[in-house]
Amino acid sequence: MYSLDINFLNDRPDYKPVTAAKSSGRKSSGGIQDQSAMIGALLFAFGLNALVMGAWWWATGENTKLAGEQAAIEQELAKLTTQANVIKAINTETDKVTAEYKALA
Repeated sequence: MYSLDINFLNDRPDYKPVTAAKSSGRKSSGGIQDQSAMIGALLFAFGLNALVMGAWWWATGENTKLAGEQAAIEQELAKLTTQANVIKAINTETDKVTAEYKALA
């Protein structure tokens, strides 16, 4: 019903599989050549982040500058609207005086 698969050949010296030749006891410490792709990816990520942060900083500066310009333009608009209302009042008064003058003539 149940089967048990055990490789007994490993226990026999005649049938031991050939193991890979052992290299020197010292492993590669991962020099610059091995990590160049990782360093490149890291530099790319930092560069991309710097680009995004620079764009954000520039956009924030432009936004602040444009908000200041908008406030100045709105202030000038209010001033000119007041002057336009004064001119309309003067024109209305002039029209009344002209109509009164023509009525008397």
